[in-house]
Amino acid sequence: MKKRHSRQAEISSLRDLSRQSTIKYGVLDAGSTKDHFQASMDSDYERMWGVMIRNTDSFVETSQEGVDRVILSSDEHPWAFISENADLEYYASLRCDLEVVVDPYPTRGGLALALPLGSPHYDRINVAVVEMIESGRMSSLLRKWWSPTTDCHESATSGATRAFSPLHTLCYLLQASSFTSSMNFRLL
Repeated sequence: MKKRHSRQAEISSLRDLSRQSTIKYGVLDAGSTKDHFQASMDSDYERMWGVMIRNTDSFVETSQEGVDRVILSSDEHPWAFISENADLEYYASLRCDLEVVVDPYPTRGGLALALPLGSPHYDRINVAVVEMIESGRMSSLLRKWWSPTTDCHESATSGATRAFSPLHTLCYLLQASSFTSSMNFRLL
């Protein structure tokens, strides 16, 4: 989603997006995000699914098409793209005028840690991770270690690109190629 659109409409979560009618939105035509909305029993997500199926241009064929629609959207006709976070973080990292809005309490977890069956550490690790998420510590660590250091050379509204160090580029390439991307839904 464009930064100015999220700020103008005060969108800070998918629930905020579901409860307004100014910003249109969409998802990939095939994939887990579409399936999630289609099968959801959550009233906000059911409402969003209803809006999407009534609006034939809510579905895109590729993530790049979704991002392009966001970039080309105007103040009169704003549009948001909803997808998994790894894709959106990558695209938003390339442009200063895009913003990823994250649900503070996603419906599905994005963390996975493999332990042997019956591990005596399972409960303690599970509790520690939940406490870190609820306290905001997990988000803080994510921002500290994974957020790119960017340098926007132009106004964010002009679509300026970001400058990255080679290390950040490598991290994004590794993240994009990972098969373990989280299923937290975010919007761009």
